Amino acid sequence: QFKYQAIADYIKDCMPVDPLIVIGHDHRHGSLRFADISQAVFSARGIRVIRFDRVCPTPLLEQEYNFTYSRHLQ
Repeated sequence: QFKYQAIADYIKDCMPVDPLIVIGHDHRHGSLRFADISQAVFSARGIRVIRFDRVCPTPLLEQEYNFTYSRHLQ
């Protein structure tokens, strides 16, 4: 879990005010577990998490992140 905490710290450094992350998963082995652990660690570190509730392809996740991040900055 240390790598997840390091990523969370990096996100907080890049977005010091109200940090936000979008998490998704796909069909690959371990992807859902990675999403579960990531969400738990980021939430515990004070980062808001938007999580897809079903499998999503990477381009869709990127599009959602860009939309959410642009609205977050306004």
